[in-house]
Amino acid sequence: MELNFKKWNNILGVAMFLISIILYLSSMERYLSLWDCGEYIVSSAKLGITHAPGAALFQIVGAVWSGLAFGDGSKYAILINSTSAFYSAVTIMLLFWTITYFVRKMFANTQDPINVDAIEMNATQKIIALGSGLVGAAAFMFSDTFWFSAVEGEVYAMASLFTALLFWLITKWDQVADTPRGNKWLVIISLVIGLSIGVHLMAMLSIPAVCFVYYARKYRFTIKSFIIANLVTLAILAFVFKIIFPVVMTFFGKTEIYVVNNLGMPFNSGTIIATIILIAVFYFAIKLTQKYGSALLNTISWCVIFMLIGFSCWLVIPIRANANPHMNLNDPDTALGVLDYFNREQYGSWPVAYGPVFTAHIAIDGMKRDANGAPESTVRSSEYIKDQRTGKYVKVSDRLDYKYDEKYVKFFPKMFSPDASIMENYAAVYAFPKFSLNSKYAGDAEAQKIYAQLVEKRQNRQLKVAELKKYNEILDIEPPTFGEQFNYFVDYQINYMFIRYFMWNFSGRQNDLEGNFEITKGNWISGIPFIDNPRLGDQSKLPAEYKNDGTNVYFMLPLILGLIGLFTQLNRNFVNWWSLLSLFILTSVGIIFYTSVKPFEPRERDYALVSSFYAFSIWIGLGVQGVYLLIKKLMKKELSPSLALGTTVILAGIPILMGAQNWDDHDRSERSVAYSLAYNYLNPLEKNAILFVYGDNDTYPLWGLQETENFRDDVKIANLTLASSPWNLEQLLRKTYNAEALPSDLKPKDYQTGTNDQIFVVGNSIKGLFDQLNGFIKPGSNQTLESLSQLPIEQVGQYFADPEIDPNQVMSVYKNLKPLQKYLTTDSMTAKEAMAFLMDNKSPEKQALADYFGYPIGQANYLPVSKIIVPVNKANALKYGIVNPKDADKMVDSIVIDIKASSLFKNNLLLLSMMAKYNWDRPIYFSGGGISDPENTFYMNDYLLNAGLSYKLVPIHTPFGKGGIIGASDNDMLLRTFNSYKWSGYNNPDASFSLTERNYTSSYRNTAVRLADDLLNAGRKKEAIQVLDKVMLEIPALARYDIGYGVSRIAGIYLKAGEDKKAQELFDHVRKEANAKIAFFESLPNGKGYSIGADLATAKNDLMMSLYNEASALGERGDKAKALKVFETGYSPVLKKFEALYKEVIADGKVDAAEQTKIMNQFNYLDEMIGVAAEIDTNYAKTQQDLLYKMVGQ
Repeated sequence: MELNFKKWNNILGVAMFLISIILYLSSMERYLSLWDCGEYIVSSAKLGITHAPGAALFQIVGAVWSGLAFGDGSKYAILINSTSAFYSAVTIMLLFWTITYFVRKMFANTQDPINVDAIEMNATQKIIALGSGLVGAAAFMFSDTFWFSAVEGEVYAMASLFTALLFWLITKWDQVADTPRGNKWLVIISLVIGLSIGVHLMAMLSIPAVCFVYYARKYRFTIKSFIIANLVTLAILAFVFKIIFPVVMTFFGKTEIYVVNNLGMPFNSGTIIATIILIAVFYFAIKLTQKYGSALLNTISWCVIFMLIGFSCWLVIPIRANANPHMNLNDPDTALGVLDYFNREQYGSWPVAYGPVFTAHIAIDGMKRDANGAPESTVRSSEYIKDQRTGKYVKVSDRLDYKYDEKYVKFFPKMFSPDASIMENYAAVYAFPKFSLNSKYAGDAEAQKIYAQLVEKRQNRQLKVAELKKYNEILDIEPPTFGEQFNYFVDYQINYMFIRYFMWNFSGRQNDLEGNFEITKGNWISGIPFIDNPRLGDQSKLPAEYKNDGTNVYFMLPLILGLIGLFTQLNRNFVNWWSLLSLFILTSVGIIFYTSVKPFEPRERDYALVSSFYAFSIWIGLGVQGVYLLIKKLMKKELSPSLALGTTVILAGIPILMGAQNWDDHDRSERSVAYSLAYNYLNPLEKNAILFVYGDNDTYPLWGLQETENFRDDVKIANLTLASSPWNLEQLLRKTYNAEALPSDLKPKDYQTGTNDQIFVVGNSIKGLFDQLNGFIKPGSNQTLESLSQLPIEQVGQYFADPEIDPNQVMSVYKNLKPLQKYLTTDSMTAKEAMAFLMDNKSPEKQALADYFGYPIGQANYLPVSKIIVPVNKANALKYGIVNPKDADKMVDSIVIDIKASSLFKNNLLLLSMMAKYNWDRPIYFSGGGISDPENTFYMNDYLLNAGLSYKLVPIHTPFGKGGIIGASDNDMLLRTFNSYKWSGYNNPDASFSLTERNYTSSYRNTAVRLADDLLNAGRKKEAIQVLDKVMLEIPALARYDIGYGVSRIAGIYLKAGEDKKAQELFDHVRKEANAKIAFFESLPNGKGYSIGADLATAKNDLMMSLYNEASALGERGDKAKALKVFETGYSPVLKKFEALYKEVIADGKVDAAEQTKIMNQFNYLDEMIGVAAEIDTNYAKTQQDLLYKMVGQ
């Protein structure tokens, strides 16, 4: 049987491209996706600037591709999504050819250099080689993580393409390595490396794999040559990753500063001069290498040149930043700005191999301080801005790296973050700081008391890191040990944040719920009970909520086949195995080690490790060859072509299984959640509205819809998180499309870096200062600070209670603080007065504050009051539709902002400046996702109106959260908003939604519940029922949409409205699901139950709230007897279970800590349930409580 391998290799490679492009296009999202996708779609369609470090090539190609929309903005999203499908399909094709290359190399079964085309194969081997390529490429094509990235407009599909392209290019070089011009492929590889930086830095991690393939082809394997190859490879990676691109960027930045500031030339002239110098250097390098005949140096020079040519795609970043597009994150419009952008300065730095551990940020001696108590630091870099007036760059701030005490500076600092919540996670899970009483406080009774309390809390696992920080003056706090750091690295960073993801792709996935060590969420599984059940409990009994479209099992078959391939290659071709291993390790453990992932991330991060899954898929392909070799060894003869083909077909069942399992949760063709969410946020807003948002998912989809389709481009979207940055403030204070600038008189000089970085709110401190000074005066002396200031200084001391107090010092302080006395009786300012005070840096009051607190005016500022008054223009509020005319009598004359924070920052300054200029002529909204934190509304939570997904600022006082209600009501407005919603197809049985998308069902249900309840209270029963019917039609009570509190609230309103049948069906459904979860959790062994405490509490709360909602609805209807019966129906089984548990535990007279905790949890739950009864009948509840306490002997 004659088989033209080259022909079929090409045909099948193209066939894999066609299959994968069809797969990805058919399962691709048709609209915007959540997270960063809206941002990247805008960056492509409108050449906007994304978050650092950017994706220049991605947006250039995307901009060209989006031209196919011919100006139709509604097509941009699907076109950019389709680029990911195309990149991914090309990746699969290149992967196929890469696998067949390695298979052919392995058939040579030699470590000696050999041209791949010189390797002879018989027909059976050719079939196996092609089959290996098909199985390995198909496995990656259907793999969980890669498929996820292939169907959305993000950078990871293109980054995977560059990894595959670099690997494939070195295999093409193999065929011409011995020809005179074979090195041209190395130059092309260098160009691709440069281009890849314009997508994502991960592609650079394939450089070592390329180097080892080069070594295997050019050099005979010996221990010495292999060691040298590794050292050279390490040097090349360091050169590319840490030298060439960073150094070139730094050279451009430094030259720009020098030429402009020292030579007086125009802005950007330094960039031009640096370019000329760079061209000249490489011109002479090429000439010199040609002159002296050094082919190696000539090739290296051309490689570096082409790397930089590829990297030049980055020029689109400053070019577009200078054009000032509407999405211009970081505004990198100069060489200096691009350098900061490339270095990701906005994210700061972190220790990789050596540096401070997290306890350095807790301990009082963690940071080194100078003689004045100021932290010691070194300058990492500086920030400059253009001064158009002088034509020079002005340094506005230094970026500092603080110095830490050697005690807290460690090798391998994997637990390093100073973030308060992350430090709590470090401590709770891996390394609670050891501490002891500082010897200086050994005789201090109060310190000993506090220390004893801390120790007790530590023993009861109730102590928080924040408490250690609070009392750090009396404590000696120890850094985590190397063993604790290493355990964290292995158990969390490697095991949980890599191996778990790896097993998702090649063994199976429990579900798509985001996991934080719970045994019910996001674990890897195999589908094999004896492997899964000991680790995670009986998976066949897992409640419905934990089985969803993301539940996929492959029975470890891809993993086993990949391991066969790994060991087969190790046995037959060590150097190429080492090449693949380097790619696998660097793109998994290497990334984990370098980024030092923290507990816990806001979403799963498997997409960042996709290149390691690519490497393993090559081994899956080689596993086909391994199986062939094993069969051949067992049969002791060559396989027939038909048997080889049969073997390939059988093994092809593995990727087919993967595809069948993964289809439902990777088919995004029916999804439109992000698009609908953006529409539902923007559509109801009045003309010229302002919408404040906070996170990725209430920002990027809205930007995407507004920028691509020009939908509601009159609305000004302001991200308050980004508004802490000067570049974003500048963009918010100018008009974009038809959206007017935010109303503010702030000028760039008021918010540039180094100005108003922190505003101290010192209203309460002023009173404390004067109280302290007055406390020095002898009681009954009838003297005041003012009267003492009129006396000669030598007479002042006699009026002090303590003769040791220095009168000069006290009166000097009083003299400095005297201008602040008026704030003892004035605790508020209007917003205009507050802004005037902040902008006037020459006022004696402010200078007095600066002198006392020690922070000079400029970078710091001071606000002497904590209450801000904003007058209300009632006529405008009515004229511009901010307040419904029927609510005119509810308007207040002014709103009061009671600032609770001790410091304000630039985003707070923006809102204060807006309130100073606000004339109630423009609606202001706040995204519902952030209003729980009063800072996000600038402490105006008591003046909100529920508007669905957002809350409107209105001059109507409605205490936040009182009676469980957030915001005032306008039923007609909210009903119009509700009826205008796009519903995203949540009721489509063929649609699958991600966890984040499913979570938004709660927002829609909350809107429906609030609206229906308000309508019912207003006597509009029919409309209330229609609202409930609509939300239940669009978001059914399915386990994937959280059957719990939200559904039972809907049922409660149904019941109040007299829809008893609908209500009872929902209540029964909620209780059935809650009881199933409780039964599963309580069936787990003690060693497994620790991780599901929060889930168990949630399930019990769902059960209790279903009783509350039903009983309270019946109570409101006046059916007290039935309400109590409902309560007893739910309460009695729980009470009986507790009684049995209590008797069992105390039977032997010994109660250990675990048993005591179990009893107390159940007891507290029953006590909370009695609180439900108290809402119906307090006497009945008291009786039940007495019985419960009597049961436990209290």
